[in-house]
Amino acid sequence: MWKVAIAHLVLTVVYFFNLFYMGGIFSGLESIPYWILQPQFLILFDVLGKLFHIKSSSASWFSIGICIALIPIWSFCFGWIFAKLDNWLNYFPVLGKKVF
Repeated sequence: MWKVAIAHLVLTVVYFFNLFYMGGIFSGLESIPYWILQPQFLILFDVLGKLFHIKSSSASWFSIGICIALIPIWSFCFGWIFAKLDNWLNYFPVLGKKVF
């Protein structure tokens, strides 16, 4: 679980570093939507922003701070979900072989 969580966190950092600072030099990474790796961005920016019509800069900085704080937490949750699904799928062997 920890290896998956660390890999997810590193992939997120590489993605956002490439997107914001390198100008998207790794081909293909800029075409992936940001909410695939961190879905809380979709919820906080897109859904809540449209629902409450957040326009002030202090509210947007507050939501950015929340999102940055939630990145490691979501990576941990993703690792936990992945490990549980992997164990659950391997509980049901297909023709005597493990699925993953």
